[in-house]
Amino acid sequence: MDVNNFFDLWLTDTDNVPLSVNLLEQLALHKDSVLAERLLLTLSEKMYNEPTVLAKVIELYIKLIQHDKAFEYAKQLVNITNNHSLALHYLVLTSFLLQKNEDVIQLSREFTLLPESYLFVARAEYLLGNIDTSIKIIEQYNLTSDEALGVLSIMKLDAGLFDEAFKLANQVLLNTPHQFEALITTATQFCMDQDYSLADEKIDLLLSYQPKNGRVLSLKGQVFFYKTDFPNAIKILTLSTDYMPEHVGTWHLLAWAYFLTDRFENALKCFEDSLLLDRNFSESHGGLACVHAAMLNSQLAEKSAKLAVKLNKFSFSGRYAQAILLEQSGEQDKSKQLIKEITSTDSGYGNTTFAQQISTALKKRT
Repeated sequence: MDVNNFFDLWLTDTDNVPLSVNLLEQLALHKDSVLAERLLLTLSEKMYNEPTVLAKVIELYIKLIQHDKAFEYAKQLVNITNNHSLALHYLVLTSFLLQKNEDVIQLSREFTLLPESYLFVARAEYLLGNIDTSIKIIEQYNLTSDEALGVLSIMKLDAGLFDEAFKLANQVLLNTPHQFEALITTATQFCMDQDYSLADEKIDLLLSYQPKNGRVLSLKGQVFFYKTDFPNAIKILTLSTDYMPEHVGTWHLLAWAYFLTDRFENALKCFEDSLLLDRNFSESHGGLACVHAAMLNSQLAEKSAKLAVKLNKFSFSGRYAQAILLEQSGEQDKSKQLIKEITSTDSGYGNTTFAQQISTALKKRT
């Protein structure tokens, strides 16, 4: 039956619970906001106190991306069902959609939730930077859906468990080719392997789903960076920081893109912005040192480089700044030896692909 005709039929019996539930499901399926608003305004108070109807009202508001209203009705559903686990699931879900991550975690502490609710608890912990905790939650509750395993893949990626992350992502994509987090993990794998054509393919697919996703835009910027297309890297990475201002790594890559195009003031500002996010991250201080050295501010460069290496003896940018300073002081041999050391594949300086890219680009400038 046409949804408009279905709506007219419902108007003849608005207190019919099965009919109301069915119509709400159809409106959610069609995402018909006009008819949905008419229905939601017409529903009686009796229907808003009927749990099965209220659950479908919540789902409809989620489909219409009116998460604040869905959240309010989820709270009402919890109250009228005396904390039923399904009602709590809706409350966890809507709290998560509103980025109330602390509230999601608190609900998990106060109540025993449905297993699927713990995926949102894990996501909340992850978004708050508690990566190890988020991984433990998924594993503890044996969450094995493709969505859960895709989310787990990106968590393990960020925890530095690369082999486990890539294996999980590839497993998920065999069953669910468009699982978002698994696609991010595999796109990252292709970037790390310098397979930029496959990385671009995955990234463009991801952007077709979420064009304003800061992490995906950051990956796109990385591809441009590693292709030494710095103007496009700057454009995309800047956009990424608009949508994901809390990601230190994107600020760093943007800073280096500015640095490698001699836009030192912009690079300085990016490294300073990254320090606002984490005062104790060595690469931020090391990046500042490199910029100060390039601007011939030797004292500031030495101070920042010293702090970077103190925070982390394997700080690539801190040691690179020291190499620049050695070269500027006429000690070219020591400078070259230090550069060779920090770009060596077994040096311990982390992402040697990135280090070598910076090194190569810097040599092209001189």
